[in-house]
Amino acid sequence: MDTKHKLKVGPILLVGVMVLAFMATRAQAAFPGGNGKIVYVQGCCAEYTVRTVDPDGGNETVLIPGDDPAFARGARWSPDGSKILFDAAPWDPDAHRYLRRRLFVMNADGSALAQVPRSIGSYDAAWSPDGTRLVFLRATGGRGLRSDLFVMNADGSNRTRITEERASFSDPAWSPDGSLILVGRKMPKNRPKLLTMSPDGSSRSRVATRVDMWRGSDWSPDGSFVVFTRRTGIWKHVMGTGEETRIIAGEGRECHPVVSPDGTRLAWVLQTTVPPPDYSISDLIVSDLDGTNRVVVDTCSIECSFEAVDWQSASPGRKFMRGS
Repeated sequence: MDTKHKLKVGPILLVGVMVLAFMATRAQAAFPGGNGKIVYVQGCCAEYTVRTVDPDGGNETVLIPGDDPAFARGARWSPDGSKILFDAAPWDPDAHRYLRRRLFVMNADGSALAQVPRSIGSYDAAWSPDGTRLVFLRATGGRGLRSDLFVMNADGSNRTRITEERASFSDPAWSPDGSLILVGRKMPKNRPKLLTMSPDGSSRSRVATRVDMWRGSDWSPDGSFVVFTRRTGIWKHVMGTGEETRIIAGEGRECHPVVSPDGTRLAWVLQTTVPPPDYSISDLIVSDLDGTNRVVVDTCSIECSFEAVDWQSASPGRKFMRGS
């Protein structure tokens, strides 16, 4: 397993990380493409590492090591697969506390790490299909986990709040054609729902109810269906018809499903408890869309878990080939 760059922190901001305006390389298409690497975050006690791995479990690389005093979360590929967007809470050694979360971007190999300007307080971000805008969450106060959705240009300019309500949101994701944002939403005393809305916050439509919004959801690369989680497993919802099918039955705690760029495979996390002594095991799995033909690409246990799974859309020259 290779280890790349270390995320160094200084008194206030990340030392050695230039605070730059950046723009993701524009892609001809959004999420469809060849199946590249999988990016994910492994959380183990107080250590969070950003990693990439091939879909068969080979070439695992740690881009942000876990011995850094910073909580890295929410890793997402850019539409063209050249960059990784994530959020982190850097450690302030003078104040002996973690600073507010903010957004960072780096190349696919962990180089050229840069903080997104004017992103302090932002987290759980995703690119628009053309790479020019970001959708993200910000905590907006009040009791509980209240948050709202914002969009801004990828260089940190033109930040706009698109929701303002007594709700909690999670895991926003742009549709492949850029017309909709998929997001989990929970109002006080109501069950969580999965919604779509226009990038300006209008034209809302309910997709699914009784969802486990903290375990993730994702668009298919052609936008024809979405995958999401309930306590009973991973489900598929066909857009337009509303047809729902459970594609992976509850074998434990399934979470963070993401459809491969070619639309044929699914990456997801299975968390199970092994008695005795009742410790948990997390497997990062790649399978067919119905859960068959599984490959366990990474495993961790005892106070460890996987999250923030995303799949790189690769050009023909970077397409993963088994055995490469």
